[in-house]
Amino acid sequence: ARQLERSGLLACGIGLPRGHVEGDLAGLRIGTPELARIGMTVADMAPLATLIARSLNGEIVADEVAALRAGFSGVHFTVDNPV
Repeated sequence: ARQLERSGLLACGIGLPRGHVEGDLAGLRIGTPELARIGMTVADMAPLATLIARSLNGEIVADEVAALRAGFSGVHFTVDNPV
């Protein structure tokens, strides 16, 4: 999660029921519900996955992440249920 944050990609470490990772957590949670909420679809996942992989491999891709994110605004795929 710390490596991804350097590129503007937010995630969080989560514990998993498996071996301990010294000084870290074994899993990574990426906010896929939030990605859908901002309007990303299946077609957007390959470019996003590429940026995630590059970031995890040590590249800082913050400018490319910002450019990708700029194409999304508002709230999508939700239902308004007035009470």
